Amino acid sequence: MIKAVTFDLGNTLLRQDNIDWKKLEKAGFLNHINIFLKQDISKPTLKEWSGKFDQIAAQYSKIAGRYNLEIPVEKIFQTLREYFNIPDAISTHTLLTTFFIPLMNARLLVDHVQDVLQHLSDSGIRCGVISNTIVPGFLAREVLERLEIARYFDFTLFSSDCLFSKPHPMMFDIAMARLGMKPSQTLHVGDQAEKDVVGAQSVGMKTAWINHDRKKVSNKKIKPDYEIFSLNELPALIKKIK
Repeated sequence: MIKAVTFDLGNTLLRQDNIDWKKLEKAGFLNHINIFLKQDISKPTLKEWSGKFDQIAAQYSKIAGRYNLEIPVEKIFQTLREYFNIPDAISTHTLLTTFFIPLMNARLLVDHVQDVLQHLSDSGIRCGVISNTIVPGFLAREVLERLEIARYFDFTLFSSDCLFSKPHPMMFDIAMARLGMKPSQTLHVGDQAEKDVVGAQSVGMKTAWINHDRKKVSNKKIKPDYEIFSLNELPALIKKIK
């Protein structure tokens, strides 16, 4: 019997189809340039600032991808502040918050999220979030508050706060510790088989792959315990799991 469900966020609870990453990233950098201009800082230009960000991020990305680490955006902005001699009055926290504001405002729920989470709550099933994101956890949680679903979760775990990212087992182990349940009593729901299914199964959790596009898993060695095509199929699936 399933007593708890953990969810991925992007393309599982939150829409991805409305996100233009490059456009939102540029909007974040423009927020920084506007802050600099208000402080009478004419350099760096948008091209210099965003270009150096991409250069540093690419260096971190090589290591992160190899060891399932999350890219430390806070460290990148700290490095940028030092490189361009940005004054202390403009803090790394300010750069982080203003950079992600356009993305945070663009996040929307996928269909059926509210109804499904309410059903699970009414059924006494505990819920949590296990999500890969470079967005700092405090900002990601604000999105869940704005979308009025934060109250459904016992905990939220973000790779930006945990150092490691899925499929590394660390985030799933932490989730099990917070739930105080056996992995066999929990179900993880996510859209990325290589990250969600592999990571959850590595600690003994059951998995439900949400396959929006009805495609086959690219790696034949990965075998989700269950497969659904829409989130509204989840309550009926849970009832079937013994």
